[in-house]
Amino acid sequence: QKARWCSLPLSLTPTEPPWLPSQAAPAIAARHWRHGLSASRTGTSRRVRGMQLSSVVVATATWLSAAIAADSCLGEFTRCLDSGVCTMSTHWCGTNSSCKPGEYLCPSDSKTCVATAADYAKCPEMKGTHLDWTLDTESRLDYLVAHVNLTAQIAQLQNTAPELLDLGIPEYQWLNDDQHGVARTSAYATVFPNGVGLGATFSHDTLRAVGGIVGSEARGLHNGFLESDPSGRQMRCNGCSLTMYAPNLNLVRDPRWGRAQEVYGEDPLHMSDLVIQFVLGAQNNTRGASTDIAGHLQAGTCCKHFAVYNIEGNAGAPSRVYFDAKVNARDMWETYMPAFKACVQTARSSHVMCSYNSLNGVPTCGNKGLLTTVLRDTWKWDGFVVSDYDAWANIVGTHHFNATMEAGAAQGLNAGIDQEGGGNKAISTLLAATKDGLTTPDEVARAFRNLFRLRIRLGMLDPPTSVSYNALRFNTTELATNEAHLSVARKAAMESMTLLENKGGALPLIEGKVGKLTVVGPQANVSGLLFGNYAGSANSGNWGDSIEVALRKRLSSGSVTRFCGLDSIGAPDSSDGFKAAAAAAADADATVVILGLAFDQYCGGKDDGLTDHCEREGLDRRIIELPLGQQKMVAALRAAAPHTPLVCLLVHGGSIALGNATRSACDAVLDAWYPGIEGGAAVAATIFGDVSPAGRTPVTFYRATADLPLITNMALYPNTSTGSHGITYRYFEGKPLYPFGYGLSFTTFAYSDLALDAASHAACDTITLTVTVTNTGKVASDEVVQVYLKQPDATVPAPRVRLGAFKRIRSLAPGSSQKVTLSVPAEVRAVVHGGDATGEAVYAASAGVTLEKGRLEVFVGGGQPDYYTGHLAATTTITETKKASACL
Repeated sequence: QKARWCSLPLSLTPTEPPWLPSQAAPAIAARHWRHGLSASRTGTSRRVRGMQLSSVVVATATWLSAAIAADSCLGEFTRCLDSGVCTMSTHWCGTNSSCKPGEYLCPSDSKTCVATAADYAKCPEMKGTHLDWTLDTESRLDYLVAHVNLTAQIAQLQNTAPELLDLGIPEYQWLNDDQHGVARTSAYATVFPNGVGLGATFSHDTLRAVGGIVGSEARGLHNGFLESDPSGRQMRCNGCSLTMYAPNLNLVRDPRWGRAQEVYGEDPLHMSDLVIQFVLGAQNNTRGASTDIAGHLQAGTCCKHFAVYNIEGNAGAPSRVYFDAKVNARDMWETYMPAFKACVQTARSSHVMCSYNSLNGVPTCGNKGLLTTVLRDTWKWDGFVVSDYDAWANIVGTHHFNATMEAGAAQGLNAGIDQEGGGNKAISTLLAATKDGLTTPDEVARAFRNLFRLRIRLGMLDPPTSVSYNALRFNTTELATNEAHLSVARKAAMESMTLLENKGGALPLIEGKVGKLTVVGPQANVSGLLFGNYAGSANSGNWGDSIEVALRKRLSSGSVTRFCGLDSIGAPDSSDGFKAAAAAAADADATVVILGLAFDQYCGGKDDGLTDHCEREGLDRRIIELPLGQQKMVAALRAAAPHTPLVCLLVHGGSIALGNATRSACDAVLDAWYPGIEGGAAVAATIFGDVSPAGRTPVTFYRATADLPLITNMALYPNTSTGSHGITYRYFEGKPLYPFGYGLSFTTFAYSDLALDAASHAACDTITLTVTVTNTGKVASDEVVQVYLKQPDATVPAPRVRLGAFKRIRSLAPGSSQKVTLSVPAEVRAVVHGGDATGEAVYAASAGVTLEKGRLEVFVGGGQPDYYTGHLAATTTITETKKASACL
């Protein structure tokens, strides 16, 4: 168990690191194993050929029925193992049904048999019921509420929802941790870069495609899983159903946060834009619409964790399950709320997850200001709210907000929560709570309705041939070779590659000039480390190429030698003083050294005692400096080979302070983040110049931990009384190591001809601008065009600079120019009047979000105006002041 990772032979790519899972956080490990790998048999189903990601359109019910294999049941129907009948419940298998093999048992009366799925409409007793697809959704829900008693309604308010046999409604597992790929199942799903890598792409269409594939794989695997486990309906499987716990859209306020790897970045607009695209892709709906044009969703997405959640514990802060985040109205509405608003109001995500922490003294899962005032009353949202794992029960168990579980259960329900994530400690007391007058049956019915509203939108209670997504069907192995999906994963990984340093054009390496390449680092042959946490289907046989293997494949004309350097990522020193690695570097034409952080099961092994190498759920880093052993490793390699290229490759989530000595030693610094299943290939392609890197930093890289405020300080603005220099690029007063939006390419760009659509704008106007971008270098490359805003006339505190728009342009050829149009929405420049309000007042303070008159300075270029040479500037005047709510 103490074997070193990189002592493993080339042919062996481990499915787990050589440390026991028990050395990771026990609570997290227990949760993941409890709802982890499915024990189901490998499915034998197959998908319809020629399906186009998430935009499946089915012309007729006859076509859809014929498209599925003859031995398959369609939609939520599963096949009885004994009789071959398609049914919604195994209760009706065997002697309980007179149907013939292949026939469908009508859920409306559990007696009538119809020949095929296309004949479902012939089932009796459906008109006017919840199964009547011709009724509007709310009428169907009215019927359900009227025909399900209070006890049975309460039983539905949990992840593992039991069947409602008399109504023909099957059981359902709501829990699916599909953040950047379908997760924790027996299937080989596509694994995309983790959140921070997706954020580095700065690409709207890439996020749309990624979301579309994750949603289609969730639906297709769900259909296949039902077939492979007809009796159990995969009720114990996390990842086998349609309601995803993604995306995570908490901002990276502080780089020490253990879950910084999961999210797209630190900027509200950047986060909002990418979240919208992921959600629309996964659900296959359109902006502002709760379903597609046919009234269905491909899958359901979850805006999490609501709200002001970015502390795990350890780095001078209490555990997240005890922490009380204190924020004022300005930080709340200027920074913490915009991405959630975009997720639920614009993208119409189907559900929201309340977080572990308290907010201004009230647990978020029992916080009516959040769950009702903001979500329902202000944003007019009709989805459902689920608690993070056991967070509803934590209202009492860790926050001690109520004296009894019965009172805590009522607190959560009355506040607006609809489902208990995890166990059922809270909902098990709801019946007593209603009898004692702490809550009412109407509140239970509201939660019940919200859950079944989504099941209807997913088409789970509709004729199976009327739901186009029922044609999607994958077995457990075929996605490992699905080139259409893998190519998008490869594209996303390549687009995430972020070049931070490139002294003297050290990159790209020229294959003909590199006969010997040395790769150093304990991560070099551990491909699972490239996935990041919450990885989809990290199973043996579906890991993709490690960095070593990918470089070996790419450098077919040369040789690649691998050395550990360190025994583990956090090791404080080398067991041999770096002698072997240094000797290999001295003999090589170039060296790639892999630096960075570990997560979850990869956090094991020796460390320097500073917990600076491990980032994971439940654990924040104490410091952001590069682990000491890695600093020594870089120094040893540089000293051994002072005149050959030393490429420092970062694999991590949260930003790292490299230090002057390490930066000076590296000829090039390439950030790969956690790039997913195609990450090794993307790294190799970038290092050898098959693609010009155009990823941009979605987070700020600070120079030292000393630049940061206390991790428990949730305020963004500088504050002399607390000693804070501000945090995130919008408020930080210091000089970063690498600013937000930064990244180099293998070419250069020039900006010209900036033009705004008008010299002045009304408060509610969207500002449209055009700019010409010219590739002035020698290779084709993508470029990320960025617009930043400053408001010198703001009458209340405002960010010193903020992102107003961005667009990734593709493969601009050398010498070519492209005219780019960007739009800056009005709300991006809003300030908050009454922003000093605290406590319960922050929830109604959205009324203070204001669009002020005055000068608006607009900057356009390849990065922030204070750090990007060659940016252009223009000024427009906002002619009036209005509340942002008046612009809707």
